Order: sequence, then structure tokens, then C-alpha cells
Amino acid sequence: LFKQQFREITFIFLITISAAVTFYTYNIFTTSYLVTIGLNYSSALIITLFSAITLIFVQPIAGLISDKLGRKKIAYIALFAIFIFSYPLFFLHAQKFFLYSIIAQVILGGLFSLYLGL
Repeated sequence: LFKQQFREITFIFLITISAAVTFYTYNIFTTSYLVTIGLNYSSALIITLFSAITLIFVQPIAGLISDKLGRKKIAYIALFAIFIFSYPLFFLHAQKFFLYSIIAQVILGGLFSLYLGL
């Protein structure tokens, strides 16, 4: 099976890995990062909660967008945007300002929703 469908299996593996790494980074690691840079644990969890809330509301809309424009196109755009905007948005977190971190998490949650809205 692996020899016959190597390309398809590799593609599915890469899609799964990209979703898992993105979810871990923006929803799990971010909490530890915010605590490490000086925010208290409660604030870090509240900031991460905004990302989850964004996923809940934006994911159905992202699904509709991907139905209209095409799933592959939206997935590629979302992954590219996540890659490009990760550093600047983590720079917002590094400012140690609660509102900046919420804005960064909402943007990251929205981009991740675009990717998951497939």
C-alpha cells in the first residue's frame, strides 16, 4: 500500500502534521510562552481562550468560504498566512500587553480556522 500510494500518503501526512503543529503552537505552547515572558497564568489562559472562541465562530464561515472558492486554494492561503504572520503575531505577544496578546490570538485563531474549515 505504501509503495503504491506513496505520494497520497505523504500528502495526507503533511496535512495532518501541519494542523497538529499549528494547533499545538497556538493553543498549547502560547500559554507557556505568555507565562514565561511575564504574564500570570490566569491571563495566559484567558488569552488562549480567545483563540478557541475564535475557532468556534470562524470555522463555519471558513467552511463556507472554502466551499465557494475551493478547498485547496483556501488551505494553501491559510498555511501561507500562518507561516508569514506567525513571527509578527508572536512579537505582539512579546509586548506583554494583554490586549495585544488577545488581538494576536484572535488573528491566529482566525487563520487556523481558515485552514480547518476544509
